[in-house]
Amino acid sequence: MMSHLSNPTYWLLRFTIATVFLWICPFGDRFSNAALLPKDNLQCSRAIPCPKEIWPRVSFWIDVYSRWNSNDAILHDKSKPERIYRVLVGQSCGGTAGSPDIERQKDQIKKELRDLAERIAKGQQISLKRERELLAVFDNPSGKTVRQAVDQIRCQSGNRDRFLDALERYDLYGDLVQRTMKQAGLPMDIQYLPFVESLYNPSAYSRVGAAGLWQIMPSTAKDLGLKLTATLDERLDPELASYAAARYLSESYTTLMAAAKKVQPNVTSMQVSPFIITSYNYGVNGMRRAIEQYGPDYLTVLDHYRSPSFQVAVKNFYASFLAARYVAKNADRYFGKRPQRMPVDYRTVVLQRPISLRRMESVFELSAETLKKYNPALTRFVWQGWRLVPAGYRLRLPLRQGNWLEEVTLMRSLPEESGKFMDLHYVVKYGDSSCAIANAFQVRCQDLIDINLLDRKAAIKVGQKLEIPASPAHRKATITDLGTYRVRKEDSACAIARKLGIDCDEMLAANRLTRHSVLQIGQNLLIPGVSRSVGFDQSYIVRRGDSACLIAARFRVPCSKFLRENGLNVRGLIFPGQTLRIPALTDVGLDAKIVSTEKVSISHTVQRDDTICEIAEKYGISCTKLVLINRLNHDGLIRVGQVLLVPEVSSSLVKTLVRPTELPRNDAEHTVRQGETACEIARKYRISCALLISTNKLGKNAMIGLGQKLRIPGATIE
Repeated sequence: MMSHLSNPTYWLLRFTIATVFLWICPFGDRFSNAALLPKDNLQCSRAIPCPKEIWPRVSFWIDVYSRWNSNDAILHDKSKPERIYRVLVGQSCGGTAGSPDIERQKDQIKKELRDLAERIAKGQQISLKRERELLAVFDNPSGKTVRQAVDQIRCQSGNRDRFLDALERYDLYGDLVQRTMKQAGLPMDIQYLPFVESLYNPSAYSRVGAAGLWQIMPSTAKDLGLKLTATLDERLDPELASYAAARYLSESYTTLMAAAKKVQPNVTSMQVSPFIITSYNYGVNGMRRAIEQYGPDYLTVLDHYRSPSFQVAVKNFYASFLAARYVAKNADRYFGKRPQRMPVDYRTVVLQRPISLRRMESVFELSAETLKKYNPALTRFVWQGWRLVPAGYRLRLPLRQGNWLEEVTLMRSLPEESGKFMDLHYVVKYGDSSCAIANAFQVRCQDLIDINLLDRKAAIKVGQKLEIPASPAHRKATITDLGTYRVRKEDSACAIARKLGIDCDEMLAANRLTRHSVLQIGQNLLIPGVSRSVGFDQSYIVRRGDSACLIAARFRVPCSKFLRENGLNVRGLIFPGQTLRIPALTDVGLDAKIVSTEKVSISHTVQRDDTICEIAEKYGISCTKLVLINRLNHDGLIRVGQVLLVPEVSSSLVKTLVRPTELPRNDAEHTVRQGETACEIARKYRISCALLISTNKLGKNAMIGLGQKLRIPGATIE
């Protein structure tokens, strides 16, 4: 026998009663009933069933997606979301701004419900307008039912404006998701699930760490074959993430059908479908346990299954999916006619070897913004320019005629690029913390956390091997890549190539020129294998430990020429922060390759504020090689006065390494002021943060207090 909840006549009668109340006593925006059954039903199917018992719940979510905006707060019942007590227009459920008023509104509704429950229990007549309003939202009001509702009030923000934005993104990615679901043999209506998960945003992140169009957690991503590395987060790739989601749902179907058949051998896919969809939010194992306990009856599970994690969001997941599906299918009814955006389409190139952002921009003549739009899986370390896109990556390029054949041929003809600016690791020791290690190496703590894929607590353990990200100084460097040369009067292609010490045909190929091509004055040419621009000046900001001739050697410029161009005397006195001019290679007639190839080994005595990578950079060798040759156990930590062996240093570079003129130093005392941090104070006195922390025994967290006296070792006196 059909219950009153599944009887359409019941809902028609209830709608009529509610309409009369609204006509007699208009409530404005403060009180509203959920939209009832849509005029043409919920358009469900055997693959995606819509039990009539959850129609009221679905209708509530239809209103959330199509009626109320994100700055509207709906106060309603947790268990019966269609019980709407009040709608607060212009307020949001989240954030501190609207919270006090919303809590006051909740308290007021609780008091009204308690008073109403007491009047019903005493059999008193319900005559007041507000009491009749509240009474109308209950199916079978009784003193007990109303009293139980007092502690069930929750706040839900609307989503109409966000859903409208999501429809635009659906135009871009909907076709891709449809194709993926079809290939996987899944119901096509699953294409609407990302509306619930991310509002179809491929770059969305949740507060618990889920990411992408399908909001996949890191642990789940690895199980589904998605890569999460310092350079790739494939959860953010709509195509790869859709394949992963399809795999998850297919495996969920297999697992849950098997569990259901053990309880009910003649179970149908229609009965299990709601469990499969809900498992995407709650997990396959959670739904399997529910089926084993109550059988494949979704409504019974919804009403009776108990678990600490089976709460409001899970119970509403299938209903909200049905609502999002219905609103998206009937978007014109709710949002009117809107311009359609063309689906995203692209050409894919499989990289045979690693490539830098700079080379991609040069070869394909595309901006970083365009490349990022088509390749959202690449992490910020690639877009910041200090990690290469790995070999095997499927690079996405805008659709165009010609399929990028010439550019791909050029890319594959160019010299291979170096992978990292530094290759340094640190083995965690007892008492270490992530940020203390970052301070020791003078890098951002968040960069160290991100590049090692640490959790939100940045937890590390003894013996763990951490990758140390590039320091700010290293980040400003460029990967060996395509340089540029600005054509001058009477230049020819092969003359430029000879001047720069590269093969003429290689340079012609890089610029799509022939030996008969006419060059234009001011034209920029790509120079393969040269790591910086040539043919015009550059500037350099002096760092601690620099000397004039050392800088000149680093940029392969004669020291005398460098001193003359910057108006320096023979001593070449310079200071940190000073901006110096680096003469162009063509100005000095210097070949683009190091003139002397003779290598020698020397020793270096560690000075105050030296770091292992700054020493390595000074002598032109890799940081890792310096760590290994001196048996530093990969931690890179050194002490003042320690003698390091520096192997394979160019003899021409050794000749230019003069001891920098030191600024006078002395210890100082600093009184901590409001808002200062230990590292900010260290920077002010031009010493390392780690040195300040260890000198003052500040502990791992480097906590300081207002008025605290700090000793500043070796402070610079200017």
